[in-house]
Amino acid sequence: MSVDHEVVQPFAPIVTLDLTTKSGVQILWAILDSPGLAAVHLGLPCGTSSRARELPLPRALRLAGVPEPPPLRSAEHPLGLPNLSAKHQARVDSANALYKLAVDIILWCYQKGIVISIENPANSWLWAVLVKLAREHSEEAAHALNLLQMIQFHACCHGSARRKHTGWLSTAGVYAALEATCRNDHSHEPWGVRWQAGSWIFDTSTEAHYPALLAQRATECLLRFCHAQGLSVTAVEIT
Repeated sequence: MSVDHEVVQPFAPIVTLDLTTKSGVQILWAILDSPGLAAVHLGLPCGTSSRARELPLPRALRLAGVPEPPPLRSAEHPLGLPNLSAKHQARVDSANALYKLAVDIILWCYQKGIVISIENPANSWLWAVLVKLAREHSEEAAHALNLLQMIQFHACCHGSARRKHTGWLSTAGVYAALEATCRNDHSHEPWGVRWQAGSWIFDTSTEAHYPALLAQRATECLLRFCHAQGLSVTAVEIT
């Protein structure tokens, strides 16, 4: 079952929830508390945590009118830089609400023995945010986070057109087979920005969708783990 805030033309059926609202979170917990739950995956938004914000745009793009997204976090201020504009502070606050929920889910999965995985760019500030929030939450939450294994891979090794360096923090041993380093033995689409439908679109945003091959391989990892645990898995057609 997939949950998201809003998705245009999703590849699979989704439950639409705003997880920055109390009602959305309540519904999510009701879903998670369903019997037979084996695994949870969190594809957390990385927009405010992206290190790409720290890279200056080429002069030609600036002259063309492409906006230059400013950094919103740092090592000293993982929860948000001081003196942000109201617009950027709202974005950071919204993301932090989801990150705090992620820590609650990580702890809950640890207590229930449920597989958990979290995906973001490998150099995202998200990982520092989770450490800080888990420590603020409780010693048990920090312990649960510390037990997770960081798997890294270049997305082009799993079906992406770009050499995106990805981090996959997860229950130890479950997704280890996803580890992969690009050998540059194939072509990559470049990173850039383009004008589309009245706005500038950064290619970093288009990489938010998981390639079908990555989804398939992650599912295979999870199925192998379930079978090793003696769990019975039955395919269910969703229409």
